[in-house]
Amino acid sequence: MNSKLALVSTENTALDAKQNELLGDTRKLAIEAIDRIMMGCPTKIEHKSRLIFKNIAKEADISSTVLHREFRDIMSCVEVVKRKSTSHRTTVHAIDARKRCLDAIERIVNKATYIISNLTKLNTVNVAKEAGIDNSYIYQTLPDALKEIAKQQTETEVFGNQQTNAKLVVALNRLVESGQKVTVKDVCREAEMNKSFDVAVRKSYPDVHNATLNVIVEQKEEARLDERIALLDALERLSVVSWIPDSSINFFTLR
Repeated sequence: MNSKLALVSTENTALDAKQNELLGDTRKLAIEAIDRIMMGCPTKIEHKSRLIFKNIAKEADISSTVLHREFRDIMSCVEVVKRKSTSHRTTVHAIDARKRCLDAIERIVNKATYIISNLTKLNTVNVAKEAGIDNSYIYQTLPDALKEIAKQQTETEVFGNQQTNAKLVVALNRLVESGQKVTVKDVCREAEMNKSFDVAVRKSYPDVHNATLNVIVEQKEEARLDERIALLDALERLSVVSWIPDSSINFFTLR
């Protein structure tokens, strides 16, 4: 009996060792595939392929099912490798490029550009042009510059200029208090803006635009209520009738 237990134990140990060996091979192949993809020299996929799970499995020549089962945290490993590779890129060139990008963002926001038109919109391509670098370099190496671009886009393009926003709010309130019919164009005209500025209000001043729409809805509801009251009054008058006898015919007449 003991010999049988010993035999089973030996077989289990050998099986565990085989499984550990396979697990080690899977991880090793996957990590080597990650390295080749990041260095731009893969052997089984295209050179410019992205570093994603599917491509790693293809490059490592492992089925997606096996890779997921044996190396569940592979994408966490990818993130660590990416961070390490990015930290090594902090060179004098990267520091200079970062400063040039941030300066370019500031100039575009303030309409004081050197290279591109002052009317140019703020985006990564235009920042790269103004900074004199390739836009792909910003995407690959300067994540903080990308964050600053997104931040400034939110502040300058979504919410617009604060002084203009305040003028539009005051204009809307004046129209409401005076009882005038309100439209977006009316608000722009009251604020002494260009008549075509209503397009900018829709895109860049969502708070004012939404407030104006709310007023428009309220005015329409009030107009409908007045119409209902007028109709009810008319129906009430129509309901008051008298019977007038006649030698030839009988008919209703309205008072």
